[in-house]
Amino acid sequence: MKNKAILGIDASRSSCSNATGVERYSTEIIKAIIKECGKNFEIRLYTPKYLSVFPKKIQRRIRLPRLWSLIRLSFEMLLHKPDLLFIPAHVLPFFAPKRSFVTLHDVAYEKYPMAYGAFQSFYLEWSTRRALKKAEKLIVPSNAVKKDLMKYYKAPASKITVIHHGRLSLATVSKEDIKSTLKHYQLSQDEPLFFFIGRLETKKNLLVLLDAWAQVQEKVGMGRLFLGGMYGHGFNELFHKMEDPRLRGTVIAPGYIPEMEVSGIFQAATALVLPSREEGFGLPILQSFEADCAVICSDIPALREVGGDAALYANPGSAHDFAKAMLMLIENPKLKKDLVRRGQKRLALFSWDSAAKSIGELL
Repeated sequence: MKNKAILGIDASRSSCSNATGVERYSTEIIKAIIKECGKNFEIRLYTPKYLSVFPKKIQRRIRLPRLWSLIRLSFEMLLHKPDLLFIPAHVLPFFAPKRSFVTLHDVAYEKYPMAYGAFQSFYLEWSTRRALKKAEKLIVPSNAVKKDLMKYYKAPASKITVIHHGRLSLATVSKEDIKSTLKHYQLSQDEPLFFFIGRLETKKNLLVLLDAWAQVQEKVGMGRLFLGGMYGHGFNELFHKMEDPRLRGTVIAPGYIPEMEVSGIFQAATALVLPSREEGFGLPILQSFEADCAVICSDIPALREVGGDAALYANPGSAHDFAKAMLMLIENPKLKKDLVRRGQKRLALFSWDSAAKSIGELL
């Protein structure tokens, strides 16, 4: 019997604590690839520590505290090269096999370099150019990212495959769990609640959201804006803005919040608000659809691609637009019901199994 080809996968992103979008993508797509491709390939996961979310027998633990991808994984490729390699997030190791596949999530650093440090921008550009040169195929989560790669890097369209993400299922919570979460953050079920989830950083455009929320407060004088996520580049400016007398006591930014609380807030919220100037996909939109929560987001190509007709869109540079959308949902409960109904239909278009099947067809 002929031995199966070895499919190596970089699972290091799944080892991160307090996982955000890219890390969660890595975990979900690897699970789905194991299910979809396990019959045709011998799958080998490279990881700095054993991960309980994957079968232990297929994991190869290789330790190194820093520069894991460029040094330790590269050394592994030199000694024990697989037949194929899949990298779920950007950095292709040295000595990778010719048949390598890399997911590039966005090129936001090209459009908004002020949101990144000099070294980070250099590193992201270098790793993107290397992936374009060395990988057999690049996988991107949206047509918007594909167009950006063609624009900024002159990448040939034939080398790029668009494969949408699946949904990130929310933790199952009871009504009592939701009440407990609201009580913990001193939130009222009888007042408007708008929710942002993601890293609190410059490129998420949260200063515009705070200006919009100030306008909402001038109109209705009640409710809360909940900013959930770890603090990132530019948070000091955001924190200073939150001290505006018009906002004081109406904005909550507790840092990273556990999945049970994320689920509870989604299900209690009037709407998710995603004001980003740049996104590669927009996973929180799918979470919002799953929680029967309305969506307000920036009118940018990637978010349009995900949200379709199930979201309200606002110019990312206009606080007035975001305020108008929030006020519409406060004043018109039927609008929320309509958006929720549309979101349920759109949710069916995105699945990890479908994404893994599409990747399997490339291999």
